[in-house]
Amino acid sequence: MNVVIVASGSHGDVAPYAGLGVRLREAGHEVSIAAHAPTAELVTGAGLGFHELPGDLLSVISVPAADRPTPPWYLNRRIPQLSRYLLAVAEGTIEATRDAEVVLVGAPPRSPCTQHKVVVCPAWGCTCSRSNPPGRCPAR
Repeated sequence: MNVVIVASGSHGDVAPYAGLGVRLREAGHEVSIAAHAPTAELVTGAGLGFHELPGDLLSVISVPAADRPTPPWYLNRRIPQLSRYLLAVAEGTIEATRDAEVVLVGAPPRSPCTQHKVVVCPAWGCTCSRSNPPGRCPAR
């Protein structure tokens, strides 16, 4: 089975999915990970395929000072950049998963889907998310 894991984020976000990918490969599946360029070596070093997601996540999420709250005006100025980044990642994800039979997408830690941790979308069918029962998946 052709499995693509979408793991947008830093090395620490992608590493657990590389471990999962290795286990899936050992079970006989063809596995690749769609992630940002800085994690390519981690993914390919684990013997998995790699699809590069566009954009530079760190430039989008950087804040002026980590020891102080980020001012709202700063975040408001970043909205256009964030919008462009998210659109590029969405387009890259569609391209990376075009031939996949199963797509695994990690949920962000503060999303409404947190209780699911991983939403499995067999060929974008989204048949196993409790918040999106079969036939009601927003990806359709």
